[in-house]
Amino acid sequence: MLRRATETTPRRVALLVSAVAVVLLGSAALAHFALGEFDDFGEALWSAVLHVLDPSSLHEDHDAAERAIGIFQVVTGLVLLVGLLFTFVAEVVASSLERLGQSDRPVTCSNHLLVVGGIDLASVAASAASEARLETELKRLVVLAPESARDSRAQILDDLEEAGGDLEISLIFGDTAGDSGFELAGAERARAILLMPSTSGPVAAEAADVEVTQSGLALLDYLKEKEAAPMVRLLFRRGRNVDAS
Repeated sequence: MLRRATETTPRRVALLVSAVAVVLLGSAALAHFALGEFDDFGEALWSAVLHVLDPSSLHEDHDAAERAIGIFQVVTGLVLLVGLLFTFVAEVVASSLERLGQSDRPVTCSNHLLVVGGIDLASVAASAASEARLETELKRLVVLAPESARDSRAQILDDLEEAGGDLEISLIFGDTAGDSGFELAGAERARAILLMPSTSGPVAAEAADVEVTQSGLALLDYLKEKEAAPMVRLLFRRGRNVDAS
């Protein structure tokens, strides 16, 4: 039961807050009802709150019984409040480290083949490797995959490296239809760019072509802004969408 209560940050915070409330109410009740240290329970509770939040409140204690309860309130208050603070700090640090671990560094190469999106990347890598044997200047393949595929990073990278031959492979994840992803992939420095859909199946053909069109328009704006003109190719599923684009 304790493990379940401490599994998530909200549960840990709730547990610590509950413990603080128990300390406040319990020690205030002990001081007032058992030891008769205060005129009413409200005064005892207020004293407990002050001791938990401000250790210097011990100077206001008068006799041994009141001081003993005050010390208990101060010590437990420090432990519990520090626990709350540590819980929040640990959560923030863990989230920051997780985001940092998931972020990709921008590629710094140039004259590379950039593939954006894609569902059959191994075939593209194999074709690029064949081309690289004829085009000696083509040495690196950069793949910009959608964030939704990040969990499959290891498998995708293994497939690319196996099919890519002697090509240097860079796999990054980001927005496949936005400036942030294009900047990560160094689109303005690419030798050529191939835009591919990320969805598969005959039913999804129209959606895939819409996706490619959106990526193409976003890439066009990006390249115009960067004053770059690499060769760009878009992969469509239906011929009529090629004409429309």
